[in-house]
Amino acid sequence: MKNSLFRMFFLICLFVLLFIISYSYHPYLEPADEEILVSDNAFVSSKNINCVEREMDEKEAESKQTSDNIGFLTLNNVKKMVGVGNILEDKQKKQNPITVAILDSGIYPHQDLTSPNNRIVAFKDMVNGLEEPYDDNGHGTAIAGIIGGNGSQSSGTYSGIAPFVHFVAIKVLNFEGKASKKALLDGINWVIENKERYNIKILNISIGLPTDGYDDIAALADKAYESGIFIVTSVGNGKEEMSQTMYSPAISPSVVAVGAIQESEYRNDSNYSVASFSSSWTSPEGVAKPDLVAPGYHILSLQSDIYYKGEGGYSSSLLYSPFSGTSMSAAVVSGAVALLMTEHPEMSLHEIRKEVFLNCINLKEGYRYLHLKGR
Repeated sequence: MKNSLFRMFFLICLFVLLFIISYSYHPYLEPADEEILVSDNAFVSSKNINCVEREMDEKEAESKQTSDNIGFLTLNNVKKMVGVGNILEDKQKKQNPITVAILDSGIYPHQDLTSPNNRIVAFKDMVNGLEEPYDDNGHGTAIAGIIGGNGSQSSGTYSGIAPFVHFVAIKVLNFEGKASKKALLDGINWVIENKERYNIKILNISIGLPTDGYDDIAALADKAYESGIFIVTSVGNGKEEMSQTMYSPAISPSVVAVGAIQESEYRNDSNYSVASFSSSWTSPEGVAKPDLVAPGYHILSLQSDIYYKGEGGYSSSLLYSPFSGTSMSAAVVSGAVALLMTEHPEMSLHEIRKEVFLNCINLKEGYRYLHLKGR
């Protein structure tokens, strides 16, 4: 059972049955188009995000990719494809769900996180000092949705990997998506100090600061790991432009730093490639990153009202948007780790790390990530 949990986000690169097709030229589908789509075994998922959903094999997906009327293809219900649905039914009955802490731009009280029960159990603002949850950038809310949105606004169709988890959001990014080293250090310290209070088991840090080597942020991440918190980070974007740029805390040997596989991967299991934006590097200490890769291209997640500041009513009509980046890949892994921890609470962090790497698959020879751990 536990092996199947982590095969989830690797097998979605191998077996693709469901796609969401985004039409790039028309803001809304005309009625005649809808009739054609329905006759082709498709249905309109949402006019608000301008997409339709249908079932197809990878050969047909390849042909659809070249259509002038299609903006992009992306995965839909990957959990059902690899048998995660049955696992979730059991986990949602847990009386003491684990908490995932997210160091990011904040968290918007989207219906997928607050309905029927509010799973945002704490919020700490290291930027503006506000008390109520908000996200004036949107990045953090997208991360939360991938990890554990419950699909409330889509009748469960667009749920995250582990839709039973609780969230603690620590805002360290400002509205422009920028963070200071102090905010990042304060945020990690806050998580360590409050891990028992909120049952924090996982810390997702889908951000990083450039570094020349092992630094105080990486050292604090190591301390967090030693305290019993599993840490997942993104490895960074901009492979071509910043190939020599290293990021902290991804540079820490204790964290699992995640790179991205792009959508072309989802169509051909014999031709793996890493996303063009996904960075890789080796630290002066000899630590090679990323540790593994996961889907990170056009991942559908939660929209935010960036003007909401935690006061007054908030919108119940916001839906979903596609997001790309190694940040999204890290969120996929955090969700999978949450599944494993819930299924096997007796496992140590070392055992969980081992299980992650043992259930990776090696990339095809000739690609950059041959150092990735796994089999």
